[in-house]
Amino acid sequence: MTPEVKSRKILRFSKELGLHYLDRGKSSCKWSTKFCRSKCYYNKFMIYPQMRGYLQRAELAWQSVEPAVFQDAERIRLCKVGDPFKDYQDIERVALWAKANPSTKFWAPTRAWRNAKMKARIEKLFDIPNLHIMASIDPSNTKEELDDLAKSGWSTMFFGNDEEHPIDAYYKCPKTWEKTKGSCGSCTRGCFNNKQVHVWLKKH
Repeated sequence: MTPEVKSRKILRFSKELGLHYLDRGKSSCKWSTKFCRSKCYYNKFMIYPQMRGYLQRAELAWQSVEPAVFQDAERIRLCKVGDPFKDYQDIERVALWAKANPSTKFWAPTRAWRNAKMKARIEKLFDIPNLHIMASIDPSNTKEELDDLAKSGWSTMFFGNDEEHPIDAYYKCPKTWEKTKGSCGSCTRGCFNNKQVHVWLKKH
């Protein structure tokens, strides 16, 4: 399938990742850690007015996009910028998109697990087979937090330390460690794994 969808103004295709993605505004990063905010890859781009304008438009699109937008895409990242789960409405929205497009795989890394009520609600989506939800973690997260995530069945995506991973069993992301361009479009052992997995990202 060529990287084309019906609404190209809403969905974008990343050749680096090898999949489509849907961004949203930075205000959605409600549950981020101090470490996450300080190391955000997009901080260096926020000085440009066009980036701020893009993210404003992305947030508006996020709030109004119809499920049919995703039907021609094989894989979607929610989101390269922003968090897919800012509030309860987002949980319902993402569930609707995934259920309406069973042949599209949705990848949703989030920090919303840091809020107990959000975490519990998001866990109700774990039985949607084409929705791959991951807890985004970093070196500031505690062992107690990570143990709780593991017991609750969460997959994780770790960033921030190239020397040591806080979980014994992990999978090194080929996109960031081996610079394998487009590998997210076909990878099955990492973020699109149907089983619990702990993915280790190399620092930018």
